Formats: sequence, C-alpha cells, structure tokens
Amino acid sequence: PPMPERLPASIKLIVSRVPAMYKPCVAFQSFSALGAHLKRVTVVYIDNVPHELGEQMGILIAGQSSGKSCVNQPIEMIMADILESDRQSREVEQEWKITCKRAKSNEKKPARPEGICVQYLMSNMTNAALVQRLIDADAAGGKCLFLRLDEIELLNQIKASGGAKPSELIRLAYDRSLYGQERVGPDSVTGIPPLRLNFTASTTVGSGVNYLRLHLKDGTFTRASLCTIFRPIGELGIPKYGTYDEAYKEALAPYIQRLNEATGLIDCPEAYQLAEELYRENEDRYVLSADEDFRELSYRSLRIAYDRAVMIYLMEGCQWSEEIATFMRWLMEYDLWVKLYYFSDELWDIRQREKRKKTRPGRGSLLRKLPDRFDFSLFQAVYQANGHTSDPKDLLSTWMKRGHISYDETTGMYQKKRRD
Repeated sequence: PPMPERLPASIKLIVSRVPAMYKPCVAFQSFSALGAHLKRVTVVYIDNVPHELGEQMGILIAGQSSGKSCVNQPIEMIMADILESDRQSREVEQEWKITCKRAKSNEKKPARPEGICVQYLMSNMTNAALVQRLIDADAAGGKCLFLRLDEIELLNQIKASGGAKPSELIRLAYDRSLYGQERVGPDSVTGIPPLRLNFTASTTVGSGVNYLRLHLKDGTFTRASLCTIFRPIGELGIPKYGTYDEAYKEALAPYIQRLNEATGLIDCPEAYQLAEELYRENEDRYVLSADEDFRELSYRSLRIAYDRAVMIYLMEGCQWSEEIATFMRWLMEYDLWVKLYYFSDELWDIRQREKRKKTRPGRGSLLRKLPDRFDFSLFQAVYQANGHTSDPKDLLSTWMKRGHISYDETTGMYQKKRRD
C-alpha cells in the first residue's frame, strides 16, 4: 500500500531526511523509539480492555544492500534525550562499581545509588543485567527499555546468558507482563518488574524468514510490526540523504517532550471509532476471502496501528486530524501486506498441515478391516497397507492367544471368533 502523501506533522518531520523509498520503513521503525518515552500511559482498546501504551517492536526485513541502515539516524535523534540521561546514569553506576572494587574485603561496600536508570541497552547482556535495568526503569516511573539491533539474531544474546527465549521476551513485552528472577544471595539481583522492552531489528529476507518461521503460530509473529524496502523499478544511482542537524533536533523536541509529559489514561475517541470501523472492514474481507491467516494477523495489526495513532495524537498536542486517520489505516494495511508478502507460503503450509491432522483418522482395528474368513496373504496385504512393517505373524499369534480368531489347518483360513 502506498504511503499517504499527506502525513501527520510529526511523522512528516521524522521521515523528512530520507528518500521516498525509505520513508515507510523509517516511519514504522521510529515507533519503538517513540514508545520508549512513555511512562505508564494507558489506553482502552475496542475490546474494552485497558493496556499500557508504547509497547512497540518493529522488524525491517529487506534484501541485502537495500539501505536498511536508513533507520539508524532518525532513531538516534529520537533517543537523544534518553541517551543523555543514560550517560549520566552510567557514570554514576561506574563510579559506584569502582568504589566497590577499591573497598577492602572486610569493609562494607556502599549500596547501589538510587535513581540509576539506563534505557538504551546493548543486546549482549546477562539476564540479571536485564532484570536490574527493568527494576530501575520501573522505579523511575515505569520507563521503557530500548534495543536497536542491526540483525534480529542479536536478540539471542540475551538468552545466551540465561532467562527467557527471544520469542518469549517479545510476547511478554507486548503484554507488559511481569518478568524477573528469584535469587537467595544478598548480592544477587532479585525482582519481578513489568517487562517494558521495545526494540527495532533489521534483517535480510533469508535470515528473517528462517528466524521467524518457527514462531508464526505461537503469538510472536503477530506481536511485532513488519516493514520492508523496495527500490522503485528503473531507479538508478545512490540515494541521497538529508542532514540530521540541530534544526532537525529542535523541530523534533516538542513532539518528544509531549510524549515525556503524557500521563494516565488517554482518551482518543476518533482513534477508537476508526479502530471499530477497520475491524468491521477486516471482518468483511475475511468473509469474502475465507482467509484465516489474514483474519488472525489483522487483529494485532489493527491494535498496533491504533496504539501508534494515539501516540501521534499525543505528539501533536492531542489534536486529531484526517492525516492521522489516513496514516492509521495505512499502518495496519502495510503491516498486513508485508507479513503476507513474505510469509504467506509458510502460513499456508502450516494451515494445511493443521487441516490434515484434524481430518486424518486413527488406524483403528485391523481385525475390523478383514472379512469373517481370511487367509494369510489377505491379512498381510491389509497389514502392510496400514503402514505396519514388523512381522505380521506376531500379531496373528496374539489374536489367536486372546481368542479373537481361530485357524483351520485343513483350509489354511482364519476365522473371526467374536467381534473385536
């Protein structure tokens, strides 16, 4: 689906420094960083269940040398204020670590300073480090951690040191579920804070399909948004980028500040009404197409688009516009299109396997498949036709011992003695 020509002012600014072919993916991937600025902000979705706003996980899947790094600078600019706050927290934490190292073994080590909160993380961390950062972020008002991954496989580095699998982290983070660890040691990290973790990841088509195909039906795939890059047919030359200067940073600051200042329950009736309308449209599409995969994907694609529309609504001073409405519709349709473009074959194969399992009968009783009188050759044919490969004489012997059949040595025929 083509990106709308008229964009909300905040999104127009965010994508203003990249060529047209990169604008969709920059817009998509920016929401994970934007969401990291929200603190315990909630919204009510059309299912009438409140949830925390800002849970965003984006995956850019595109070919090699397609320009996936186009998202990096916009994300760094969005995260500039958090990076500065992180720098100060890291300095305090490092000074504390040095003090602890210098303390003699018989001296009491100083307590970890309060107020430390680092949000922008590296993927190479232990589970204890992740839990500690989550505890700090929760104590700081419910802040959200953030990861930017140049390759989606880097999510595995967290699991390499213990804790949940990457797919589990995605599912738990989407729902802001509790996550942590219990330890008895006085110096060990212990706590069960909410898993507030956003990430953006880039991947080539081959690696992305291989990584995600194992999680198409466990809820992981639907919780992340997907975007891609296509170079326009016939376009040659090196794409030209704009400059991310102070003017860009200053123009972006008011939008980020509004996210930082947002609190409590946000009511956006226009987004709610449009979400209900889009839900009905998707149901109509399903009725016409009978495409179960589309229907399953549409539920969370719509909620992701709804959340992002409310975030734009916040950035733009709680002023709804036709541009936000058009953009919300496009966000949902684009996410659905990319998911089906890259994974429709895998989803179809899974669906067919599920159908075969539901309709495949059990093997049942071999004796019922035989006539009242049968010889060994007929029994052997039925035995092998039902997939058995062991010696058929063993089963005949068992049947005779249990009184199911008798054997007439004169005729060489078996006779059923009673129904099985």
